[in-house]
Amino acid sequence: MLRKGARPLYYKARAVVVYDRVLLMADQQRKGEEGVALTDYEKKVLAALDEHGAMMTSDVATAVRPMFGNSNRMHSAAVRSWLLSLEKQGLVRRLDNQEPVFWLRAALANDREA
Repeated sequence: MLRKGARPLYYKARAVVVYDRVLLMADQQRKGEEGVALTDYEKKVLAALDEHGAMMTSDVATAVRPMFGNSNRMHSAAVRSWLLSLEKQGLVRRLDNQEPVFWLRAALANDREA
């Protein structure tokens, strides 16, 4: 029996399962294709970076809608994982190694260096 006002633990587990399911669907979408297919959210992340240039993770999360999950914290964590995935693909890079992290579209970064 739960205390008054206490929530059962499965709420947290359910959020993790939903988050893992979305990542699994994204991985399944990528399998079997020669080129890397981007998810809708990854496309929205790239569009936000194209529009504004260098942005912090929280600013990217604010620009990407609809919100993923039930809270801003979960949405921001999902956006960070998409940014890291895009970084591995070479589409996005960090502006520098300092905190907070500023993200920049890789094509824009190459243009600024040239």
